[in-house]
Amino acid sequence: MASSNTAGSAIDAENVGKLIKHAKDTLANVMRLANQAIDQNAEVDLGTKTTEGPNNKLEKSLEDFYIACDQLQLYLGLMRETASQTHDSGRYTPKPIFSSKTENVAGTQTYSEYLSTVRTQIAATKELHDMLSEFSSTQLP
Repeated sequence: MASSNTAGSAIDAENVGKLIKHAKDTLANVMRLANQAIDQNAEVDLGTKTTEGPNNKLEKSLEDFYIACDQLQLYLGLMRETASQTHDSGRYTPKPIFSSKTENVAGTQTYSEYLSTVRTQIAATKELHDMLSEFSSTQLP
């Protein structure tokens, strides 16, 4: 299982790297277009150039940069949530799961034992939910 986690981490790092590179490229494009807009405005102010029609390239590139940042933020949030769920899974599963049907290693549980553990946890959670729902409906206005 550790090897799949390592492979997942490598894929995550690769994807984050791609998203960061994309955000960096879009930021460079924003800076380049902002520089062009400043130069154009300076030439208009000096009277060496007449005003041209509206140029939406800067706005579009800024929007692309915000989109790249949003994608990066969502992906990092997803990675954090996945890591949290993995941590909780390891914390609340009493023994590691052994996937082979032929032999069992000491200190592990079979998949059927794991399913039994999960069913017990679900039943306890449902019971707690029902108790809290009943309490809130009777005690709270």
